[in-house]
Amino acid sequence: MLNPSNRAQRLAASWIFPGLIAAMIIGNQGWMLGPLSAGQILSWGNDAAAAILVLGRFHGRRWPLLLLAVAILLKLATAVGSIAEAADLGFDVVLSILFCAAGAVIVSKKPSIVYRQLLVIAALSIPVMIVQMTGVAPWSEALNTEHTEDVRAPQPTLFVTEAQLHYRTGQARPAGLTHSNNFLSLLAAFLLALHFSRIKTPRLTTRDLIVITFAMLTMSKVVLLVSAVVVMWKLVTGIRVERLRMVRVAGFTVLVLAAYAVFFPGLFTVNTAFYKLSYSFFIRANDFAALLPEGSAVREWLHEQLAGTPRPNKGAVTLSGYAQIITILPYAVVCALLITPVFYNGFLRVRRQYPELVDMTVLTLFVVILFPTAVPMFRAQIFWFVGGFALLPLFTVWEPRRFLRPSDGLFTPPRRVQALR
Repeated sequence: MLNPSNRAQRLAASWIFPGLIAAMIIGNQGWMLGPLSAGQILSWGNDAAAAILVLGRFHGRRWPLLLLAVAILLKLATAVGSIAEAADLGFDVVLSILFCAAGAVIVSKKPSIVYRQLLVIAALSIPVMIVQMTGVAPWSEALNTEHTEDVRAPQPTLFVTEAQLHYRTGQARPAGLTHSNNFLSLLAAFLLALHFSRIKTPRLTTRDLIVITFAMLTMSKVVLLVSAVVVMWKLVTGIRVERLRMVRVAGFTVLVLAAYAVFFPGLFTVNTAFYKLSYSFFIRANDFAALLPEGSAVREWLHEQLAGTPRPNKGAVTLSGYAQIITILPYAVVCALLITPVFYNGFLRVRRQYPELVDMTVLTLFVVILFPTAVPMFRAQIFWFVGGFALLPLFTVWEPRRFLRPSDGLFTPPRRVQALR
C-alpha cells in the first residue's frame, strides 16, 4: 500500500496538467463562486499540486521551501499599492520556476500521463472544431473569449469559396474545447512534440491521424511551423524507422490539408493566402521594432526596412512574447549565453540517464522557443510547465542526485539517492 505522501504525489501528477488547462479556460470566462473567481480557485489547486510534486521529489532540500515562502510573501506584497506591480511580476516569476520544476519532475518520471491526457483532449476537440468551422452550431463557441469583436453570426463555410465567404474568426481559427485558438495552439504544438518523440514503428498509427488532424485544424501559423520543424528534425536526425514514419506523416499531413481545401475552400484560402502570412509576420516585426529604445540604431534600421508594411493598431496588445521582454533583451541574451553550456552539460546527463527522453526534450525545446514568437505567454503557468519538459537538462545539473535513473516507485528516489541525503 502506498503511503499518504506518495498517494498525494500521484494525485498531483494526474491533476496538474488538466488543472492548468481548466484554470486557463474557466478563468477567462469570469465565472464566480460567491466572492471568489472559479479560475483562481482552480489555480490554487494547481499551485498546491506543483508544490506537492516539487517538495516530494526534492524532499530535504531547502530551495523549494524558500521558493514557496517567497511566493507567499510576494503575494501578500501585491496588496501594497506602491510595490503591487513589481510584487505581482515577482510572484509570477517564482510560480513559473515552481511549475517549471514540476514539469521536470513529471517528464523524468511519468511523461505518459500528460501525453495521454493531451491525446484525449485532441480526440474530443476534433469534432467540436469541425462543427465550429461549419458554423452550424453557434453554441459550440460558447467558451471562446477570443475575437469577441466578431459580432456577426456564424455563416456557412462548407464548400463555400472565398468569393462567397462570410465568416467569424472563430470559424477560421477554431478554439475547440478551450477559450481561444492561441491557447489551443499551445496544446497542439506540445502534443506534436510529445507524440513524435515516441516513434517505435515505421507505420502510420491511429494516434498519428488524431495528432496531425488536430494540429492542422487549428490553422495556427506557429503550429504549422512547429510541425515542419518536428518533421525536418526527425528526417535529419532520426534512425531509419523514424525517417520512414515521418515520410508517411508528411504525406498524411498533405492529405489533411487537401481535404481541408476541398471541404472548406474559402477558409483554406484565407488561412493560407500569402497576404495573411505576410500580415501576421509584419505586424509582429513592427510591434517588436516599436518597443526598441528611442534613437536605437537597430530600431531606426528596422523602421526603414519595414516601411509600408502592416502595423498593429495603436493600443493593441503586444503580439509576440519576445516583444514583451524587449526592455531586458540584452540581459536575456547574456543569460542565454551563460546558460547554454550548462544546458548542454545537462543534456549529456539526460542522454546517459534518460535516453528515451532526449527527443522529447529537444522537440519540446523547439515549442518553447518558437511559440512565444507568435503568442505572448511568458506569464502563463502552463507555458512554464511545458518548459519543464524542455529544461529538464538544467534540473539534472542543479539536482544531479535527484535525477539518477528512476527506481520502480513513481516518486521514490533511488536508494543511492536516499543514502546521500
